[in-house]
Amino acid sequence: MPFNLADLLYLVSHEVYPGHIAESMLKERHLVERRGLLDHRVRFMVSPPFVLSEGIGLHAEELVFPGDEAQRWLCDHLPAEAGEAPADCDLAAVHRARNVLWGVWANAALMAAEGRGDDETAAYLTRWALLDEAGLAAARALVRTPAMSTYVLGYDLGWRIVGPWLEAPDRPERVRRLLTEQLLPTDLLPADSPLRPAPAGWRPGADGGAPGVRGRGSPADAP
Repeated sequence: MPFNLADLLYLVSHEVYPGHIAESMLKERHLVERRGLLDHRVRFMVSPPFVLSEGIGLHAEELVFPGDEAQRWLCDHLPAEAGEAPADCDLAAVHRARNVLWGVWANAALMAAEGRGDDETAAYLTRWALLDEAGLAAARALVRTPAMSTYVLGYDLGWRIVGPWLEAPDRPERVRRLLTEQLLPTDLLPADSPLRPAPAGWRPGADGGAPGVRGRGSPADAP
């Protein structure tokens, strides 16, 4: 399978340390072995903990390489055969943009769930997710498959919930908590966050707001 060497740092950070494998091993030690919370041995792909796990993974590169360290490391260490000249080295910025663009995929999944036409959804993905034809074909199948479209929403919400919570003076302690404690997305959200679950009995438009408004705005607008 072809693999872009420039994505190796991003992939290892996301999947291994301080991402999914590190989180799984640390929670096995702290929650299962020490506290007897055996349910943490079962990992559901689409669940509140999944949202936080993907948030950790998406921010992982910045956690181990803060500031411009990832950018400098990639530019200094990427082999010349990868085809990247130092003057054109913006790889970490591309990784961050890819994370932000999960919001576009989430909007497309919501559009598909609302019954929007395939052409409209494809046009939205082409414009805002900057996909080529091969990428668009994969994205269209993904956002129209019920289980996988929910998976996409988990990526977007994880990015948006975990990032602001980590922007605090006690950032190292918060990273430790994410990797070792039993947290839920609502534990990270401020009381007035629009990402908090709606109260019981709430209906779209019941609070005076427009029905069906998404957290990122209408698909007709920028993501």
